Amino acid sequence: MLYYTAPASIWEETLPLGNGRLGMMPDGGVRRERIVLNEISLWNGSEADYGNPDAAKSLPAIRRLLFEGKNREAQELMYSSFVPKKGEADKRYGTYQILANLDLEFDYPLLNAKAEGEAAVTAQSDVRPVDYRRGLNLRDALAYTAFTLNDVVYRREYFISRDKDVMLIHLTAGRKEALSFSARLSRPERAAVTIEGNTLLMNGMLDSGLPGKDGMKFRVAMRLVSKGGEQAIDPERGIALKNGQEAWLVISATTSYEAAGTDFPGERYASVCDRLLDGVAPSGSSFAKLNAKLQRTMKKETAHRSLYDRVSLALPATEDDALPTNERILRFEQKESPGLAALYYNYGRYLLIGSTRPGSLPPNLQGLWANTLQTPWNGDYHTNINIQMNHWPLEQAGLSELYGPLTTLVERLLPSGKKTAVTFYGDKAEGWVLHMMTNVWNYTAPGEHPSWGATNTGGAWLCAHLWEHYLYTQDKEYLQRIYPILKGAADFFRSTMVREPGNG
Repeated sequence: MLYYTAPASIWEETLPLGNGRLGMMPDGGVRRERIVLNEISLWNGSEADYGNPDAAKSLPAIRRLLFEGKNREAQELMYSSFVPKKGEADKRYGTYQILANLDLEFDYPLLNAKAEGEAAVTAQSDVRPVDYRRGLNLRDALAYTAFTLNDVVYRREYFISRDKDVMLIHLTAGRKEALSFSARLSRPERAAVTIEGNTLLMNGMLDSGLPGKDGMKFRVAMRLVSKGGEQAIDPERGIALKNGQEAWLVISATTSYEAAGTDFPGERYASVCDRLLDGVAPSGSSFAKLNAKLQRTMKKETAHRSLYDRVSLALPATEDDALPTNERILRFEQKESPGLAALYYNYGRYLLIGSTRPGSLPPNLQGLWANTLQTPWNGDYHTNINIQMNHWPLEQAGLSELYGPLTTLVERLLPSGKKTAVTFYGDKAEGWVLHMMTNVWNYTAPGEHPSWGATNTGGAWLCAHLWEHYLYTQDKEYLQRIYPILKGAADFFRSTMVREPGNG
């Protein structure tokens, strides 16, 4: 369990939830709460040809200069020639992006609602909550915010179902007519919010980076189901509830991304988004019936727990284990706390489980959580260590089936990798190559600066992970599937390596 006694002051302090495709991070604000929403496939850019014929032509000269000890001259030639071909105002590579911001704004009954006179006009901004606590249950993948304000106990719970593939937010007040809020969807760019019946929709299309070509499309759909109170819906204010006591926000989201070996809906994204929402919260259903159903989904779903419970780690307890998580981390510098080390290990497993699932994509540089349009380092797949680090604990943690997305990602890179091998290393190059980064658009060319981008062992290193999966599973069918990948990576080095004349 992670827990804190104050709302998050920055995005990095929020609590991450994920089902391997969808992500949600609530900040636990009292008057205003921002919940960042993500979908793991939401990228701008598009697949493109980065072939640079000058690269292969310059390779013999680069090698000759290196063999002559002229490293600086070789470096200058490589920096000018061994780079991907740029497009006009090149945005083709793209970046992983935020899906949406869900902003909740609350109105609270004034202090001592039965009182009159001076107390009745107390400014809401002056009223402070007591017993504030927000936390994350790693085993149940359930986050919460709880506090008392104006003698009313408020609680919010947040959950993303792996089975139903939707996001759920449950809001309650300890007194009738004490729950009033609005829920608004927004995005920094390229999105429009509309209404269909009692559903708030956000649709958009990202920039493909190629003139005249559509980019990735996406859709978010949200419904409010409440006990008591008056509901209203408006594209700008969002969905609002006044004087209720209990409510559910149900959110579905999809993109038009489509790739072999995945379950993403492609151009069916809009109908799939609506079907997922209707499957959990059909329009017009009674609160009592839906509440029972949603409570079961949130509290009794075993899909996450069945993965998380495959490993347990018990280390000696100390009195510091009862402290809020941020205080435990600070105390760890002065006092040994084995329980915090166990929590850290379990939190890592939790994040891995939340970042990927069969039929999805592997965890990216940020798992699947991002709060900006331009995610740091594009939120991509760095094959010179980061994607490997994400998978290091996978087999030891009993999460073997979560290797599937990485395997299919590598399989999809082969056609591009074969083309890159010939374009950058010459006609004699065989097999396939991957440099230090890739994305959902099957990028295999070097990065834009050879000092880091020309590392050509990314594919070979990922093959070590595919082989490790076989060593754990002893699955001969899987070995037969990955053999062409392993052989192709080896063929590339066998066909392109040259003998160093000084030392052989």
